[in-house]
Amino acid sequence: MVFYMISLVYRKDGSSLDFLLAVIHPKTEVVVLSIDGSFAARMSSTGLPPSVRQGSVDVVRFWEQKGYLIVYITGRPEMQLQKVKSWLYEYKFPRGMLSFADSYAPDPLGHKAYYLRNLIKKHEVVVCAAYSNSKDIGIYSSINLKPEQIFILGEVSRKQRALVDALGEDYRQHLDKLKSSGIHKPHTLAPECINFNDNSSYNL
Repeated sequence: MVFYMISLVYRKDGSSLDFLLAVIHPKTEVVVLSIDGSFAARMSSTGLPPSVRQGSVDVVRFWEQKGYLIVYITGRPEMQLQKVKSWLYEYKFPRGMLSFADSYAPDPLGHKAYYLRNLIKKHEVVVCAAYSNSKDIGIYSSINLKPEQIFILGEVSRKQRALVDALGEDYRQHLDKLKSSGIHKPHTLAPECINFNDNSSYNL
């Protein structure tokens, strides 16, 4: 599995196209985190840096150090990509894949669901754990995750509690549980991913 951040520049007029090319082995094991739902204690639709839930960086780093591919998803428009990458880098979140909506999507939850189903069906990734708030419970359940694989921050209704592992308002107890759980490294290890501040470019 290899990741490339590529910028294609047309020399005549200076126009460019930036994209991430990912080559992923089948059965790659991933951990999914919704950007706003998983670790933003204060949400901002403008792309401003949020305050971050206590322990969130350490939880993501735990999974990354075990060798899992980190996948960050959001319904935010793609125009916020650079801002969000900047504060992920500022808070020292581990490197990983980023998924944004093409524009101000009328159905941001639908975008997340489509992206995850595409990863599973077309690229045969294996989602081992997923994090968010209660808004994404239906999405994670729809990709056949078990309750013990769905970790939810914040309030969870009584009806939904049977579907998830409710973590409360921060990650401190969850992180202790992860460290003592004996989680093994995945069969297909995630190699070096792109840095959030990587601006590699290739001219045409």
